[in-house]
Amino acid sequence: MDQQGAKAIELYETIAARLEAEGHAPHQLKAYRDVLELMKTCSTIDEQMIKIKNSPFYTAVGEALVADKLEAWKQAMETLGYEDAAQILEEKIKEIEINPTRAYSTGYEQKVMACVTRHSNIRSSLLEMAKSYMSATTMDPSDALSQNEIDTIRRNYQNLENYNITFFQAVSDGRYTEGLGMTEQGLEKFTADIPKIVKGTWSAEDAYAPENIEEAWKELQARKTELKAVAEREVAKTKRAVVIAVPPADSRGTYKYAALREEEL
Repeated sequence: MDQQGAKAIELYETIAARLEAEGHAPHQLKAYRDVLELMKTCSTIDEQMIKIKNSPFYTAVGEALVADKLEAWKQAMETLGYEDAAQILEEKIKEIEINPTRAYSTGYEQKVMACVTRHSNIRSSLLEMAKSYMSATTMDPSDALSQNEIDTIRRNYQNLENYNITFFQAVSDGRYTEGLGMTEQGLEKFTADIPKIVKGTWSAEDAYAPENIEEAWKELQARKTELKAVAEREVAKTKRAVVIAVPPADSRGTYKYAALREEEL
């Protein structure tokens, strides 16, 4: 074999060795090994180029790159728990393995992104409900802002149904609740209270029941040191300010604030 042909083989062997060591690109590794086998049957670099060009291996490395990218994307979907998106990618990978030219066909991306968007919207709706729930259940029911929070809960409750999932299915799925920042007991109460809020049967008295207050106080006491450290850390990043507060005309109104002045950090 001529010198250039030998160098080409050495280059491909180096690339294959790196891919094998990294272990993240099985399709590319196979493609390089297949090309290597063909190259080793040649006597010159020119013969190598001609044989590769006239073989299925001419575009094999590029097609393998697409398959490996899809494999990485599939693993990311599996990590997130988006099995529907992962299944679409798995089918596409198998399609490429059977017919490598299918690497250049499109359409599957939109299907995957539709799945991802649905999961993201479910998480966002549940998070909005949780934020509004925490506000609504700690406000005076006569405050106009409390009704705004309840409206947000109802709107997102309906949104979940538009995504073909019920509220109870969503709160029972760890993929969607892991970012809510609730304890197990808090999540149970959230699950019980939301349907009442949506139906209009929830009462503020539920939130201020003596046993609930006592339970919350015990938890605060148990986490006193932790909460104090968080407070000190946040205070250091907070600007002090003075403001003129204008009270509402009646109990259903809201405060207005004017002439805000902040100190420099």
